[in-house]
Amino acid sequence: MSEVKRVAVTGARGFIGNVLCAALAARGVSILALLREAQDGPWDEALLHKLGSGPIHHDFSGIDVVYHLAGYAHATDDSGGEESAYERTNVRGTQEVMQAAIAGGVRRVIVFSSVKAMGEGAPVCLDECAPCRPVTAYGRSKRAAELAALEMAAGTVTDVVVLRLPLVHGTGQKGNLTRMFKALAARRLPPLAAAGNRRSMVHVDDVTDAALRVGGCACAGGEIYIVAPSQAYSTAEIDAIMRDALGRARARWRLPVAWLKPAALIGDVIGRLWGRSPFDSQALARLTESAWYSGAKLAEHTGWQARRSLRDTFTDIVRQEQMCATSGSRTAGS
Repeated sequence: MSEVKRVAVTGARGFIGNVLCAALAARGVSILALLREAQDGPWDEALLHKLGSGPIHHDFSGIDVVYHLAGYAHATDDSGGEESAYERTNVRGTQEVMQAAIAGGVRRVIVFSSVKAMGEGAPVCLDECAPCRPVTAYGRSKRAAELAALEMAAGTVTDVVVLRLPLVHGTGQKGNLTRMFKALAARRLPPLAAAGNRRSMVHVDDVTDAALRVGGCACAGGEIYIVAPSQAYSTAEIDAIMRDALGRARARWRLPVAWLKPAALIGDVIGRLWGRSPFDSQALARLTESAWYSGAKLAEHTGWQARRSLRDTFTDIVRQEQMCATSGSRTAGS
């Protein structure tokens, strides 16, 4: 990072963006944050822009690297309306960022993508050579954004690095993993029998390290990297890690996965009728299917290696909750 003096970060207030900006600021890097609305943070300048709304009216001259994290990833269905929203924010938004970067002579744009651009469910470990067969609107939009960025950079002074992320964990993360942990903590989730699946997950600190490395690595230009540790987890292993963090004994019995299939089918019907279901076939797939990826290429090119595990995350979450509870008790007693 010694040659990177000034950067722009889209999605700076997001889960990953917030950690990345803090790490950049700690290294003395000047940060321009692209935000949807004004917010304070560890940056030197803020620019308000809604991705997909049109050109970015700002001169990017003097910026060394753009970290493009912002995107649309919150919907749960593939309806036509959602497909349009993904295309507008993820694809057109990426094109807007690329146009501004190229016009400003930015050396490198790092596009944060997803392994969903490749697809999921394969029982083997996939690397960057695997064919891309995205099966969701989100995955299709991320793949289209990757291609758009790489094509726009061709023949310009700007190069692109794509980082494909699996599920990212850490304190403050919101999503299926956190919901699973809360359900287990509330004793609403039965222990599941081993499904033989493997799921790649990466800590937000390790994602930040990967982003910093490719930001200053000359050989990374034009490359696509999967950011995944060598360790992958089965659902049963995730359950055990969560129970250990909560200080609970390992389960002596496990619910057969086959018993959940009728409940998932009922959930599908509920979702079609009322628009939402707490448990459906998609949720079952996340519990039982594989999403297994290799980060060997990133490690070979940059020396990156994961340093934090899923166990670290849930240990940190429990410790944080205990500290908050202790602080609340002291406040109430004062």
